[in-house]
Amino acid sequence: MKPIKSSLLTILSFLLMFFSGYHPSLVKADEMANEEKKEVIIVYKNEDGKEDILEETEKVDYEFQTVPAISVTITEDEIQQLESNPNIDYIEENISFSITEIEPLKALQSSMATSTGGTPWNIYETNARESWNDGFTGAGVNVAVLDTGIASHKELTIAGGVSTVDYTNSWQDDNGHGTHVSGIIAAQPNIASVNGLDITGVAPGVNLFAVKVLDKAGSGNLQDILEGLDWSITNGMDIVNLSIGTSEYSKLFEQMINKAYNSGIIIVAASGNDGLQNSVNYPAKFTNTIGVSSVNQSLNISNFSSTGNEVEFSAPGENIISTYKNGDYTIESGTSQATPHVTGMLALLKEKQPNVTNSELKTLLRNHTKDLGVTGRDPYYGYGMIYYQSNLSPVTSPSVSYSTHVQTYGWLDFVSNGELSGTIGQAKRMEAIKVSLPKDNPYSGSITYSTHVQGIGWLNNVSNGTISGTLGQGKRMEAIKIQLSGEIANYYDLYYRVHAQSFGWLGWAKNGQASGTEGLSKRLEAIEIVLVKKGGQAPGSTDRAFVTKPTINYTTHVQTYGWLEYVKDGALSGTVGQSKRLEAIKIHLQNAPYSGSITYSTHVQGIGWLNNVSNGTISGTLGQGKRMEAIKIQLTGELANYYDVYYRVHAQSFGWLGWAKNGQVSGSAGLSKRLEAIEILLVSKGGQAPGSTSLPFIKR
Repeated sequence: MKPIKSSLLTILSFLLMFFSGYHPSLVKADEMANEEKKEVIIVYKNEDGKEDILEETEKVDYEFQTVPAISVTITEDEIQQLESNPNIDYIEENISFSITEIEPLKALQSSMATSTGGTPWNIYETNARESWNDGFTGAGVNVAVLDTGIASHKELTIAGGVSTVDYTNSWQDDNGHGTHVSGIIAAQPNIASVNGLDITGVAPGVNLFAVKVLDKAGSGNLQDILEGLDWSITNGMDIVNLSIGTSEYSKLFEQMINKAYNSGIIIVAASGNDGLQNSVNYPAKFTNTIGVSSVNQSLNISNFSSTGNEVEFSAPGENIISTYKNGDYTIESGTSQATPHVTGMLALLKEKQPNVTNSELKTLLRNHTKDLGVTGRDPYYGYGMIYYQSNLSPVTSPSVSYSTHVQTYGWLDFVSNGELSGTIGQAKRMEAIKVSLPKDNPYSGSITYSTHVQGIGWLNNVSNGTISGTLGQGKRMEAIKIQLSGEIANYYDLYYRVHAQSFGWLGWAKNGQASGTEGLSKRLEAIEIVLVKKGGQAPGSTDRAFVTKPTINYTTHVQTYGWLEYVKDGALSGTVGQSKRLEAIKIHLQNAPYSGSITYSTHVQGIGWLNNVSNGTISGTLGQGKRMEAIKIQLTGELANYYDVYYRVHAQSFGWLGWAKNGQVSGSAGLSKRLEAIEILLVSKGGQAPGSTSLPFIKR
């Protein structure tokens, strides 16, 4: 009866659970479904990491094209699992962004407009019309406005675009902010008059692209903005306008900004409207963006403008009339409005000098400013308020000039940019040098250099035209190091090469590397110096830019000890007073300034002389218990013309024998005496022996 009772109870329990709606498996599924999910962006290290993300997440929101990242929606447990994956770099939350505005936009009331001679004050104060008179309107320059989109408007010609927000594929502006910003850049002249004003943009000729990354409320997230930057990179934008901001730092956002910058895009961003010092928002706070503050009609900093060391330029940002949605116009204030003025000015300069890089374009813009506030750059106005200068010469690449003091000739005329200074084929020594950058160099920074002088060694660094070397002492320069410092070092590499006695032209040295010779008593005879854009190709071969006295390195295999550590240049290898035999040896040269090698042969117990070997090959025996009894060492090739090789051995019963030289036998023969230690040294050709050369070899 008990089994029947138990079965009935089990069936009854199951029926109660079923009809009550309780299902353990369904409860677990519901719990998983109710677990909160987050939008995150995952940066992976390699393809394995990418595959892991795609396999372990149900919803992939976006795969970025230009950075190794994927945007996904996942649970906290999945985030923790991926964070522990060695193929994942890091994970970021999808932080929020918003437009930087003072108050909601409203359709313009004509009575609110102000003017100066019929031209809106912002266009007048930036002197943009002067650029148009010079024939530059930004034509051919691709400008992307990452904002709320751009609405159709008779003043605006939209070349294309994209929407990265979820609720629409259209880049049409449903807020108005992006259209207002775009009009400041690209509104066409002579289309319509608003209260007697010709509302026009700074650069009406640009190719304007609408990149909708914010919604109709002017809000957005990191993913959508990164998608917009991704699109800008892949679609060849020249300038990106970011009138948006956040106080939160994002590593991936900075990585994407850097990616855009390194691809040649210049990025302009609003400093923010916090009205405080040191309050610049991201992305304006990033190194590779241009942070923009706002000025009012009196050219004073706007009371709402965020300021700080990241501000690079200022521009009109108060009471700016521009285009609006539904074909209307509006007036607005904010660093959002200041930023597109800088974007437009950059477009004008880009058309004027289409071959400059983004970094050069930013430097060029400094010449088109009014210096407001304290002299020089400051946290309020940066380098100044943008102002087109018609009569400025085109930006030029920096140059380097130099002069050498040559034996019997004295100072030669200055030359520049890779030209030869000095002499060739006249056996004349360079004795001193002066190197300088021009005063009109477009970048801040200097050039420093040091020379290695006969009998003195390396002199202290000097800079910007100061003499390095000696005068009136008859001393030769033997080597030189030259280096850029400051801002210019971020944009250019410095290459230089020297013509050295006996060697001719050495390879090109770069950015502070030594060029010439040391320890060889060779004069420098000529030099060439040139600036190359950062990361650009060297002017020629960089092989063997610096030649030093060669070193001879050697190690011995000793009974019971095995191989000892390498020693060099006359140091002892082996043992003395321990009755241990040398069994094998390896010898090689380092930093050989001439062609050739070192060869050697050992005389081994019971075998006799082994064949010559060279450059680190073993001579002797291993594991046979056989003693080395004698050795011969010799230089070959050009090396033998400039150096003698000396060596001596410590032999059983005899102690140290005399120094042998250049292939002579050192040790003993027919006496069954082991070698116990050795010293080897290079000496300049014909130089004095390190010690006595008496009796280097003993035979029966």
